[in-house]
Amino acid sequence: MNTIVVWLKRIFTIQTIGLMVAIGSLLVAIHQVWVDSDGEPVVSWNGAELPQNATTRTYVYTATTEQIPIAPLLVTIDNTTQFTAHDVSTKYQATTQGVNLTYSFDYKTQAGLQGIELRNADTTLPAFEQMSAPINYAELMGASGQINLSLRLTYNGIETPMLVNQQIFLKRFPAYLLQANAVTDARISATSDAALYIYDPLTGFRPLDLSVIPSENTTTPNARPAQPAKPTQPAVTPQKQQEQPQVVTPTSPKQETAVQSKPAKKKGGTHWTLIVGEILLVIAGGGMIAFLYMPIGAAYSKLGDQIFDGGFRIDFDALKWAFNNEFDDIFGDMHLPNWLSSILYALCVLAGAIATLLWISLFILILLGIIALIIKLF
Repeated sequence: MNTIVVWLKRIFTIQTIGLMVAIGSLLVAIHQVWVDSDGEPVVSWNGAELPQNATTRTYVYTATTEQIPIAPLLVTIDNTTQFTAHDVSTKYQATTQGVNLTYSFDYKTQAGLQGIELRNADTTLPAFEQMSAPINYAELMGASGQINLSLRLTYNGIETPMLVNQQIFLKRFPAYLLQANAVTDARISATSDAALYIYDPLTGFRPLDLSVIPSENTTTPNARPAQPAKPTQPAVTPQKQQEQPQVVTPTSPKQETAVQSKPAKKKGGTHWTLIVGEILLVIAGGGMIAFLYMPIGAAYSKLGDQIFDGGFRIDFDALKWAFNNEFDDIFGDMHLPNWLSSILYALCVLAGAIATLLWISLFILILLGIIALIIKLF
């Protein structure tokens, strides 16, 4: 019994109370900063955010036999927040027909059951940064080809993975008939939600707007009025028209490295600076609380004597005397002005009141936990 009393008295010492307050405050601050500072990547296409399970379709008409830089046509993953996104994982499944692809060095590639699997090497996406595209170039092997690309995106804090499907159709026509053949094929083959482009190595991608081109055969059953490209899901409407991607196209495959995607430059310094600042602030606050708590520590010690040695006979006058005596011992030798001494006295009382509430809350939680454990066991 005496051993239990000794340990309970030690729990009520000023060192233990100050340490518990400092550690608890530190953990709460770190957790809060960490939770509130996670960025959220957004998947977009043609300037509009995509919903879950969206499908995008793109048609590219060209006369070139060189590689086509299709990275600007893919969906983008942007971190529009001021915090770094952590544990970002992008898994692409790529299948092709009649097309050879050149993949980005920022992704790990491996052969899968349904094509090529690509995974991002860097799992962090800094604030206001965009993740590099998984594919840099596409080369047509014949007159037409198709690329199917499925995306599975996860990151810290998301419960359901983001799934997006992309379909890119590439067709080659003679240069002198490129415009006419592209218009005819788009009106017959392309769906109303598809994005249409004409690609030239010198000028890059140029949007093909069928609404401004008169139809030569109005009786064609499959002819359709052109509409601006938008995501497949009807619930999402792009807020701005397609913009012509600015692409620098190499004149030969040897110049491919000129447009290779580069790893995103990290800007996470501010994030860690905030965490370090919060830690130092919590430590300073904990030390100040422990300093102000010292007078109440004597009262707690006296309360322990009354409970364990006096049979729960509590004398509040004795507790107040212990508090005042400890306050005089700590601050009396400083010869402080009366007004400053009164402020310190009030702050010490406030610290003691807060600590008392924390202790009461702790004991209630322990009691509720014991009751819940007993209920679960029986």
